[in-house]
Amino acid sequence: MRANRRDAIAAVERLSAMTAAGLSTSEALAASSRTGGGAGRVLSLLAVDVRRGRPLSVAMRKADGLFSATEIALIRAGEASGAIGRSLELLGSRMSEDEATGRRLSSALAYPCLLVVVSFAALAFLSLAVLPSLAELYDGKTEALPATTLWMMAVGEWISASGPLSAALLALAALAFTLARRRSVVVATAWDHLLLRLPLFGHLVLSGEKARTYATMAALLEAGCDAEQALRMAAGTAGNRRLRRELSTALRLLGRGLPLSRCWQRSGLDPVGDECGLLEVAETAGDYAGAFERLAKLRAMERETALSRLTRLAEPAAVALMGAVVSAGVLAIYQPILGSASLLSGGLG
Repeated sequence: MRANRRDAIAAVERLSAMTAAGLSTSEALAASSRTGGGAGRVLSLLAVDVRRGRPLSVAMRKADGLFSATEIALIRAGEASGAIGRSLELLGSRMSEDEATGRRLSSALAYPCLLVVVSFAALAFLSLAVLPSLAELYDGKTEALPATTLWMMAVGEWISASGPLSAALLALAALAFTLARRRSVVVATAWDHLLLRLPLFGHLVLSGEKARTYATMAALLEAGCDAEQALRMAAGTAGNRRLRRELSTALRLLGRGLPLSRCWQRSGLDPVGDECGLLEVAETAGDYAGAFERLAKLRAMERETALSRLTRLAEPAAVALMGAVVSAGVLAIYQPILGSASLLSGGLG
């Protein structure tokens, strides 16, 4: 059985715990790879390459796509700085956090998505099965069908004529976009820029990326790296390309001799100004590691706030959409019924 993402998370957490106990990476892999389960399979896979003298980051890159490029970059930074134990701890925390966020979003959005699907299913049923029979009441009459009914019937005609083809084209477009984003740097960069511009969701992504990157910076600085080395390695662990570009800009400015706070300001990393203020204090006190640790906690709190706001708004938005669809359906049905009653009463008179 092939290992999955949860197995990889469990493997990293086990490896982190054993290195924290004082074992080297190779010793930890040798000891833990003999355990069973999916995590044991992942650790055995990594142990094979490490025994051959390859770094852990290389072994992770060959591990059947279980680890992303940014996760491997974090381990590579730990190997370069001598803080592999701390990097494993950060990686385990990052992977668990991503998994928990995915579950939380899935749980929060499941009911709203169900409401949306039911709403459109009801709209299709009314448009295809109910309204055409009501329209027969108006055959040969001078009065026209109400506008809401005509609109709903037009939707039904479109679903009947083009719905399956449109769904297939949409699925193909989504697949093509996914492949293009994986293989094209231009497409991936454009998507990362667009992602950060989305209301609510963009702030959630940015705050989460910054929290992880700043935690990595703090760990590298604690391991003895200077600010330039730590920033260079941390930039490679950023998952969003726009953030990575801004970090690279800050790195170039730092290489020209500018203070880190000025680099943050001029690179666009701190449009609000709160990060620069904390970095200025760190420059005076000589405690960059503490500053980035506090910034990581601050951005993690912002990420949690954005996630809570997004999940709170999803259900009311879906309910509002369902209400609009139901209201349109009621009008589309009752208006022609009332109109046909007036037609019949007029004919009897």
